[in-house]
Amino acid sequence: MNSLLRSVCSALLMLALTGCAYVEFRRAYEVRPELSVSQRIAVNEVVEHYFTERGLLLKLKYHDYYPEDKYVTVLEIPRKPEEKRRYPTLQISVDSSGRLQLIHTEWFLNEKPNDLVAMSGPDIVELVNNALNIRIELNLVQKGYY
Repeated sequence: MNSLLRSVCSALLMLALTGCAYVEFRRAYEVRPELSVSQRIAVNEVVEHYFTERGLLLKLKYHDYYPEDKYVTVLEIPRKPEEKRRYPTLQISVDSSGRLQLIHTEWFLNEKPNDLVAMSGPDIVELVNNALNIRIELNLVQKGYY
């Protein structure tokens, strides 16, 4: 038992000394102005289609009724093993209050990832404006830990 505890402590100490800790990258954007129910669903579908055409993989899609009425789509951002990333996802959520959010999260080791939504923002706004004739803008509402 003592040797097991000693080896676990030494492994944790080596991990702390080498700096091999993953850091969370998180950015949340909201679409403004708030949209009606039919507009929210249409914008959600356009944005989802935009990202799946660019190689993101549909990981999860559901409609949640409780505690609030919400549509959620989770897309996985493809990464190579040498990029040393964990759980790279883009979440698109539309709730009953009229808020549509795009949340990019991932854990990285060495090199900070590019902000996928910020890079694609002008294209998304233009696509929604042209396809649905709805004037929207993307606003950063939460900057993550890094």
